[in-house]
Amino acid sequence: MFARIAAPDPYDFFLSVSLLLVATDPHGAVIGVLMALPPVQILGQARQAGVPIADVRVAAKTVVKIKAVAVAPDARGAGVGSALIDQCLAVYTQLGWRLIYGQIDADSTLDVYYSRLGFAVLDRGQGIDLDDLLGFPLSIHSLPVERLFLRRTPDDGPGPAEPGSS
Repeated sequence: MFARIAAPDPYDFFLSVSLLLVATDPHGAVIGVLMALPPVQILGQARQAGVPIADVRVAAKTVVKIKAVAVAPDARGAGVGSALIDQCLAVYTQLGWRLIYGQIDADSTLDVYYSRLGFAVLDRGQGIDLDDLLGFPLSIHSLPVERLFLRRTPDDGPGPAEPGSS
């Protein structure tokens, strides 16, 4: 999964630090999946704004987005989603990532779920400032129809992140 860290093409690099987790039942049927990767669109915008590729790569090894979590309807409530998220956090924390985030629909009730898992859930329209993590100005903004959730890893301070506003 992480064998090509020095990939010359930025998109190859992003793929090399992506994570796909699959949960199966005892019979081998897929009951849950999680996909996480660096925030490619945001990092691409930073690159277009003139941020050097070396800094973009540092950012890609600092911030990761939980892009999707899905659990089969008959497996919900059994801890499958929580186990996938816990494994994602363990992998990226062990490898030195410092911020893990995602987004939910603004009207979703998933805020309670992510809060229970130790994430700070931001208000509608609130973003995440990354300046302190990266050493250059970069922010993650939410769309009006979504909310962001985030968690800083233990090496980056106590407990859930103090949300920054953008």
